[in-house]
Amino acid sequence: DSQLGSGLPGEFVNLWFISYMTFVLLIMLNMLLAIIMDHYMALVEQLKASKDAPPLWQQVKRYYRQWRASSGFLPLYQILLEMKSTDVHPEDMVTQESLHRAFHHMNASQSHM
Repeated sequence: DSQLGSGLPGEFVNLWFISYMTFVLLIMLNMLLAIIMDHYMALVEQLKASKDAPPLWQQVKRYYRQWRASSGFLPLYQILLEMKSTDVHPEDMVTQESLHRAFHHMNASQSHM
């Protein structure tokens, strides 16, 4: 048995340290949860006060319509990468016609948006 300067056994000090650190961790997690819940409640109150906040089913319906309307579109990150890496679009001004010249497989509805 090794004794520390305080006269307590090392096993007791280790148990005390682990217990203390666990307790502090639980308090810190509780504070984090309180901060998150506070922000969440503020957001919920703000949404409840808003008169034009659509219900979830309307948001899902809008998302589905947007998803269906944009199916077959070129991903925007692909267009951006091609425009940055190559000289696909040399003009300074981007128009619907210049996009069709640069990206032949682009839908007309995508370049119109």
